[in-house]
Amino acid sequence: LHSQSKEPPQNPGRFSELVEALLAGASIGRVRIVQSVLAKWRRFWSGVAQNLLRKEELLGLFGEVWFLSRWLLPSVGVERGPGMWRGPSGARNDFEAPGLAIEVKTSGKLDGSHQIHGLEQLLEPAGGVLLLFSLAVREEASGVESLPRLVNNVRAALAADQSQLALFESMLLAARYEDAHAPEYEKVKLRIRGQGLYRVSESFPRLVPASILNGLPAGVSSLTYELRLDAAGAWLLSDNPPAAAKLLQDLSAKREQTQ
Repeated sequence: LHSQSKEPPQNPGRFSELVEALLAGASIGRVRIVQSVLAKWRRFWSGVAQNLLRKEELLGLFGEVWFLSRWLLPSVGVERGPGMWRGPSGARNDFEAPGLAIEVKTSGKLDGSHQIHGLEQLLEPAGGVLLLFSLAVREEASGVESLPRLVNNVRAALAADQSQLALFESMLLAARYEDAHAPEYEKVKLRIRGQGLYRVSESFPRLVPASILNGLPAGVSSLTYELRLDAAGAWLLSDNPPAAAKLLQDLSAKREQTQ
């Protein structure tokens, strides 16, 4: 009879990673840091590769991380931005704060149209503001952007704040992003075709519960529709991050006041 140990081999590197995380993090964020590192351990020891993200999932995650990296962090700072990213955890909108919701849509279609899911995705939070960020991309061999490159850029930006880095890593995990698949994701080269931040208000082109007087017909449980933003120019706030910085700062300040 031969017995084989079920215990995983020792890995001093990963043990030191946990120790360093605990030493580096502020006490208020240590639980989140430990959770993040232990999640890495579980994935490492399991030896079971998760399924690759589908193309639409990859583009959606790219758009959310792009908005966090290029628009939100430069405006509200590394100490607040990661905590606003909620989409992968199942929140109604991709970025949320008291009185503020930001929905991120990424399109690889030639017409730049976005798919909207349900009657509430473009519904303002009660007493709050809803912004829609639109990102149009094109996959091409000469593209200089990729999801792994973008993820690593954010990691570098958050490296000095382990608690915020842990929040970012937890959202990547919730979105099923695995570093083991980075070489595959790196093959998807993207070019940014356009981007814009919109204020969603009462007359914005959308469908909400009030659009259907008697609600959805019996037997219809959900609704999906296509949105083209060439009809929404009047609601465009900015097509570049610096021009939107003050707006995002002001909304962030209101968020702090309500906490």
